[in-house]
Amino acid sequence: MKILLLSSRFFPHIGGVEKVIESLSKRLSENNEVIVLSSLDDASNFLKIENSITNIEGYKLKRIWMNIPRSFFGLVIFPYRFVSAVYSLTSFLKKQKPDIVNLHFPDDVSIYLWLSRIFYKLPLVINIHGNDLHIFSKKFFHKFFIKSLLNDSEKIIVNSKYMKDDMLSVTNIESSKIVIIPNGIDVSYISTISEQKYIKSDYLFFVGRFVHKKGVDILIRAFKQIKNNDLKLVIEGKGEEKEKIEKLILELDLSERIILVGGNLSEQEKFAYMKGALIGIVPSRIEPFGIVALEYLSCGTPLIASETGGLSDILEDQKTCIFFENENYKDLAKKIDILFEDKKLRNVLSANGKDLVKKYTWDEVSKKYLEIFNSVLMKS
Repeated sequence: MKILLLSSRFFPHIGGVEKVIESLSKRLSENNEVIVLSSLDDASNFLKIENSITNIEGYKLKRIWMNIPRSFFGLVIFPYRFVSAVYSLTSFLKKQKPDIVNLHFPDDVSIYLWLSRIFYKLPLVINIHGNDLHIFSKKFFHKFFIKSLLNDSEKIIVNSKYMKDDMLSVTNIESSKIVIIPNGIDVSYISTISEQKYIKSDYLFFVGRFVHKKGVDILIRAFKQIKNNDLKLVIEGKGEEKEKIEKLILELDLSERIILVGGNLSEQEKFAYMKGALIGIVPSRIEPFGIVALEYLSCGTPLIASETGGLSDILEDQKTCIFFENENYKDLAKKIDILFEDKKLRNVLSANGKDLVKKYTWDEVSKKYLEIFNSVLMKS
């Protein structure tokens, strides 16, 4: 089978969507021909349309500029870029002739794909990851194209029951068209990473973007309330709320107890920090799936998580994690104190967590994708 994975989000940018596409492409390419088609970054040469296809670890990677301009200069040259990108995308599809197109995170790329389908149409499966549903599908310039593609697609993949219910509440898509396939993690790779004692004392660990929905501020306020003043909090991440977070740490007089790592850890370093942590924390206000929670469990790190979204679907209170009430930093502080004092419970959560993640390996997840692709092709 020849599979085209299409997304504006791909490496070198870092995020959950990028990781899903990279991991999925590597697994699918073991027995299929896989091409990842991604948009050129806005910072790229504004006239550059990349024609070469590069092989990277089994799959092929191609980039075409497919963005909506967000600057005056971008608007000036937009007509040329727009026509050139639609032509390049259509020509590429006709030349490669993939059996199926799997669109991830429909944003600006949706506009270009919709136009290319006027000239050349292929079976389409769309992945909705979370923010794409609430941000781009409601924008005036995007919603027509995204709605049309959703209606025209053969199947829509979401990563949790929470996301399926969310989709049904804001769209008219038939329930039978939406399929739940969870995200996966590379359990075998994580198992090769050794714990590193970067921090000598016991510490809590958070990793994620510094944005409102990730709830870093909730964690910091909770940390101020905990009983043990010798416990450290290590925070890894970066994002638009960095200054706000740094200011909050100063206001709460926590500079000596909170360590900001800097947001540039490698995957290996991240997992080493996770394995060295006494407790991992996922304080998200909103979390469509929560792949970082599975990473903690794969590391054997006892987990405290907000009872929200996809986290509620994949985790079980007192068995694979301890839940705290969403946005309630006092409840989070209470749960940190409880788990810190109960080593037996930490061991139970660690053991159960390692058992749970066996269902979320990329080998298992990629099989489910292939089942969907094959069912679509049989009907087309």
